[in-house]
Amino acid sequence: MESRLRMSRSCELIIIVAILGYFTVSPRLMNIPLCPSAYFGGVLCPTCGITRATWHLLHGHVSDAWNFNPIGFLVLLILARRLVVLSLYNHVISRWLQSENVDRILFATFLLFGLIRSFRMVLAAN
Repeated sequence: MESRLRMSRSCELIIIVAILGYFTVSPRLMNIPLCPSAYFGGVLCPTCGITRATWHLLHGHVSDAWNFNPIGFLVLLILARRLVVLSLYNHVISRWLQSENVDRILFATFLLFGLIRSFRMVLAAN
């Protein structure tokens, strides 16, 4: 059982590092289709632009990332948290990062950034 858990954590760690590595070294963002609400309904949802924001962040374009979607900052923070948890399993830092309080803070931040994004979209439409 412990070996399966260790293997699962290792696979997850490799996948996250590979995705972040690809995004970091890619000279341009791959052609990703629009989100279904934007494609079919013409309405941007609060999470539209997260992939582009994350790519811009990994390339050091902070203001562009913020303009695409502030939630991209949170995505990188959550991925960094997960990398630490997987790398330092059973360490005090790992246990703290997995606490419910950290989950609540991340969820509240997600909602706040989603509201910021929605508010900016409303302002831009007017």
